[in-house]
Amino acid sequence: PVVLTGEPPDPSRIPAGCRFHARCQILAGGEAERAGVADACRGQDLEILHGGGTNQVACHWARTRPQEETAAEAGTGTAVPPG
Repeated sequence: PVVLTGEPPDPSRIPAGCRFHARCQILAGGEAERAGVADACRGQDLEILHGGGTNQVACHWARTRPQEETAAEAGTGTAVPPG
């Protein structure tokens, strides 16, 4: 599991985009920028992807990854977009 550092956002002032972007290790480490989704992380809401079994993921970066690779990184089954 990914452990986020820092303070969670104020629930009365939810940030735009991904609610976790201010504490995201992928965004802070530059992976989101390299994948071309950093601006989306900061400003675009997203839907939930099914990550296999009971797992779910809501992440712009995860959408850029091959489904099998994302699921393997998370230690779950095959990630399947909703629908």
